[in-house]
Amino acid sequence: MKNFLLKISGAGNRFLLADKQNFNADSLPHDWKEHSYKTDNSFEDFAELAKLSALNRRAFIKNLISQPSLSLADGLIVLKRKKDSFFHCDFYNKDGSTAEMCGNASCCVSMYAYWQSFPLKNFLLGETEVSCIGKGGVIFNQPRSPILDFNEDYIFSFINTGVPHGVIECSNKLAFSNKTELKTIAKNLRFRNINKHQGMNVSFYKVIRTGQLKAITYERGVEDWTLACGTGALATALVYLRRHSIKDIKTVCVNMPGGKLKVQIKPRLTLFSPVQKGF
Repeated sequence: MKNFLLKISGAGNRFLLADKQNFNADSLPHDWKEHSYKTDNSFEDFAELAKLSALNRRAFIKNLISQPSLSLADGLIVLKRKKDSFFHCDFYNKDGSTAEMCGNASCCVSMYAYWQSFPLKNFLLGETEVSCIGKGGVIFNQPRSPILDFNEDYIFSFINTGVPHGVIECSNKLAFSNKTELKTIAKNLRFRNINKHQGMNVSFYKVIRTGQLKAITYERGVEDWTLACGTGALATALVYLRRHSIKDIKTVCVNMPGGKLKVQIKPRLTLFSPVQKGF
């Protein structure tokens, strides 16, 4: 029996979404038809991915995205175990690896629930519980980790925003435009283990003006620059506020290559990403 995968994107990150409620040709919402893909896999195939070995999982996803219309996908979101207004979501990178959290994917789940009129209040994506707010916004319920500073040839700050991040502010010494130099630094930091975290994403930012940043993230699992990173936007905003001793600001806008993400600091740490159907 052929079932459906839905295409959804947030700030340039492109995801396939598997949702059991829409794995029926007769009940697929009309406005999703052009953003869907029929697959011979059952929903149970996707739900069981978590139980497969890393090698078999990688082979499954590699075969899945080998389809021409799915080749642009950056990851797979599986919605399962619905209970009242709570979902458990599994997230897989393009290489089949799992992630503790994906900020853009969580915003996509929140917006998807809004579009489908699901009474979704909270969900668990990977290891992080988030709450839905508005159209595609998510509140991070986990406590903020402390920011640790390290002085190399440059200062980098370490913070866990659901995913471990190293964050570096670019200045006259380290040009934001010099992506070759930045990538070399990112590769050196990528596998550094801090506080028992096995490696980290690495984000660089420059200040455009107060509350406005330009940022780019080198993502583990991708092993290259990514168009946008939700947890990277969170990490960048929090490090920026601390480094510049800014306390009276409520929102930081983080411009990434794929789009603008908004980080609301007060009253609770919230991420907003521009989400759309298809990619």
